[in-house]
Amino acid sequence: MTTQGVYNLSPVFAELEESDLLYEFAGIATEKINRLKKAELEEESPLLTAAAAGEAYYLYVLKVFDGDSVKIGDLTVKGNVAAVENAKKLRDSLYSAAKGLIEDEDFLFKSE
Repeated sequence: MTTQGVYNLSPVFAELEESDLLYEFAGIATEKINRLKKAELEEESPLLTAAAAGEAYYLYVLKVFDGDSVKIGDLTVKGNVAAVENAKKLRDSLYSAAKGLIEDEDFLFKSE
């Protein structure tokens, strides 16, 4: 999985224009997913790329949302909380789809 591949998919979620900021977040998300990817995986997976793109989009929304509204396709979401929650739901659903391919990072914080 490459930053460029994640970057190419990320704008699909909100019909975004090219953005240096989104590219930066795509790089961060790519590194995160590559770090969480199960070691035994040798092939790239579209599910991992989608999960990284969802992470990049979530980070982007957190950074640039101005609090008035954000347009996602044909839908306009008003209010910062709603936009962030929608981006988080999208990210979480993409992580869920790839759950068999990534390590559970929560195990570090679980107590027995």
